[in-house]
Amino acid sequence: MSQTKHFETDKPEVRSTSLSLYRVDEGQTATLVCVVTDANPNTNITWRWFKSDTPNIILHIGPNYTITNIQRGRSGLYGCSSSNIVGTSEAVAIEVDVQCKWLCMYRNHTLSPVISKF
Repeated sequence: MSQTKHFETDKPEVRSTSLSLYRVDEGQTATLVCVVTDANPNTNITWRWFKSDTPNIILHIGPNYTITNIQRGRSGLYGCSSSNIVGTSEAVAIEVDVQCKWLCMYRNHTLSPVISKF
């Protein structure tokens, strides 16, 4: 009697080890991490990072996306997906909130700002 083994194939599933709201101070380094939690086969996996408002522009390929000297203009919703020979995962989303390096306060309803560092 011959036994046939059945191997189920699955596209990857991903999650982030970064918080869904990632706060970072302007000028610092942000590192976003995306991990595959399930895939069959679990080989030849490709990760893609993109900004949600421009999903067709790939920012980085790999499980970790590092942005050095991050500026406030880089705030926004980032996505990570992974793929294998079976298909592509649903994207995981991480909101990046770049905190202003300087705090601007206005005195006595005038337009002259007082700038102080956090």
